[in-house]
Amino acid sequence: MIDGAREIALAQARFPLKGLGFMPSGEGVQFNGVAYENASGRERISICMSIAIASHPDFRVVLVRDASLFDADGLAWVEEFAVENDVQVWLEEISHAGDGQVLTLVEGEVLP
Repeated sequence: MIDGAREIALAQARFPLKGLGFMPSGEGVQFNGVAYENASGRERISICMSIAIASHPDFRVVLVRDASLFDADGLAWVEEFAVENDVQVWLEEISHAGDGQVLTLVEGEVLP
């Protein structure tokens, strides 16, 4: 009975990203038939950003950690994603070169 109800619920579920679903075993998430943990970094970030947008449709900001791992193509992809989905994407980047822009926010206040 429970398995039947589960199958019906999964069949009717609306996922925020085409290709997103559960493994046939029910033990994990898959994207385009590949286990989430085996998806590319870009695919995982896409999945997470899509879930964040779907989970909080009125909050139009998404935080991406480890954005310093993006190359120029990756940053262009994030910008395209943001425009297509009408969201702000905040990128966490680490720069040791001293030429990066730094903005420090504490309790909603911008510090000098």
